[in-house]
Amino acid sequence: MKTYKQQDLRTFLWPSAHLHLAVQTLARRSGFTQNEETPPPFPANETAENNSLFGQWTELAAARLEIEIIPSEWQYSETAEMLRCFRLCSASLLRARTNHNFWQC
Repeated sequence: MKTYKQQDLRTFLWPSAHLHLAVQTLARRSGFTQNEETPPPFPANETAENNSLFGQWTELAAARLEIEIIPSEWQYSETAEMLRCFRLCSASLLRARTNHNFWQC
């Protein structure tokens, strides 16, 4: 299995300030929407760790793109199993904790 240096992982990450573009791109490239609407940006003065605000934002983004967003949580010990499930399902956007506020597609 190939390992990546921390700096290499940044190529897979979206800053949370661009989360609306990540969701839009993922939905369009996966064929879930042809909608030309762009979700509103995630509030710049907030972090994606604010679960309540994130939930409100995802509902708004889903409505704007006319897609379904299903949030899920799991324990660290379940990560490998969840990642295998994500490989089998269609598009997924995962929250990844870093020194900065980034998301992984």
